[in-house]
Amino acid sequence: MGGVAPNLAGMRFGRLFVLSKAESDRRGNAAWFCRCDCGVEKRVLAQSLRSGSTVSCGCYNLELVSGRGRSLSAGGMRSYLTWDAMIQRCTNPRNKKWHRYGGRGIIIHEPWRSFDKFLADMGERPEGMTLDRINNDGNYEPTNCRWATPITQGNNRGNNRVVKVGNSEMTVSEASRLLGGNRSSVRYRLANGWSEHDAVSTPLNSRKKQHGLSK
Repeated sequence: MGGVAPNLAGMRFGRLFVLSKAESDRRGNAAWFCRCDCGVEKRVLAQSLRSGSTVSCGCYNLELVSGRGRSLSAGGMRSYLTWDAMIQRCTNPRNKKWHRYGGRGIIIHEPWRSFDKFLADMGERPEGMTLDRINNDGNYEPTNCRWATPITQGNNRGNNRVVKVGNSEMTVSEASRLLGGNRSSVRYRLANGWSEHDAVSTPLNSRKKQHGLSK
């Protein structure tokens, strides 16, 4: 027996605002009545809302076709889903990430409330990249945002410690990769009392030291 379907009433998915529960489809899949920002109301499957495959009553793709002469590209859809996630975590207190964004005062550049304006400034999201704020305490705005790889975004986290390797400075994650380990290798050593110098310079195959043992 499956679990209780989550209550989506009052939540927003793209241009759709969930109004109330609707009758499930023939296979028993949950569905909800939604109102699109254009005013149209329609019944949408819960799985389509949560996956992002349905983001409007159909008006969004019609606008793209009429305005650009083509349907939304893969990069454009990635950008749209990224934009919508940004809107949700900064404006919707029911979003599970709200406390890290809107809940602590992170706001969105006003023109970026429109997807077209966001897309014009940022361009289509490249495959394998995500939206990254250069200053993690700053807002979502053109001068503070970029498309970044997971490595770049991970290195940009506010809690990523900087260590000195030779004459250079790098994050703990970068130092760990330089040693050939995973991103927590150097962090593990530091947490176990290693000096910063030993943590970033001792080969990973030094098993006794790796486990905090000394001669």
